[in-house]
Amino acid sequence: MTAEDRTPERVDDVFVQLSHPRRRAIMLLVAAGGGHGVDLRTAASTLYALEQGVSPTKAPTREVTNLRTNLKRSHLPQLTASGLLEQDGDRLTAGPAFGVSLEVLLSAGYWLGTAQQQQLRGDREK
Repeated sequence: MTAEDRTPERVDDVFVQLSHPRRRAIMLLVAAGGGHGVDLRTAASTLYALEQGVSPTKAPTREVTNLRTNLKRSHLPQLTASGLLEQDGDRLTAGPAFGVSLEVLLSAGYWLGTAQQQQLRGDREK
């Protein structure tokens, strides 16, 4: 991580980007993928499973496709523009500001087990 990754503007943007539970979950999925990142379809089926409380293999294709489209339109552009992620086709990998965002998530005690609880609450509130 460079000093630029910790500038106040970048850190403020990290908090804005991590304010949505789906974005937080995507960041953790990319972290779980190690240096290889995660495929967008895999991320969508995993998020669907977390949100619905089912196994990723039980996720209906149409619902996963709809979620994948939502991610591509609503979440990935912001995460990539902020430098938190990089996207090459359907492969999501860590961006230059990924490290600071992961530090924020982990220091807040956020992990994929809390993603389901927070996502379900977030969907009901909106």
